[in-house]
Amino acid sequence: EAMFSILDELDQHLSKNKWMLGDEFSVLDLVVGVTLTRFDAVYYVHFMCCKKHIYEYEYLSNFTRAFYQIPEVKASTDIDVCRQHYFKSHYAIAPMKIIAALNPKADLSLPHNRDELFPSK
Repeated sequence: EAMFSILDELDQHLSKNKWMLGDEFSVLDLVVGVTLTRFDAVYYVHFMCCKKHIYEYEYLSNFTRAFYQIPEVKASTDIDVCRQHYFKSHYAIAPMKIIAALNPKADLSLPHNRDELFPSK
């Protein structure tokens, strides 16, 4: 429950800020972005964090897609490999090694609205 309270707070924070610390991308965006990128693809099912998907948060979902769509992030991120690792290597959590289907709403290549909400100065 505490994790989802924090996600609610982050969603509100990102309604007023393009990045975690304001207008400029920071190492905090990298840390949060990597975690959120994996959330719907892995954590939601694998770790039973299933109260709410990231795509259900208006601002977190757009932040996550904007983060993922940074060319350097996208080039170095393979969601399928990430999912295979989690679902096939954690025997105690997933002994059958079944990779859960990914909801199409969790597609990180969908458009985001961060640039419209926060135009460049």
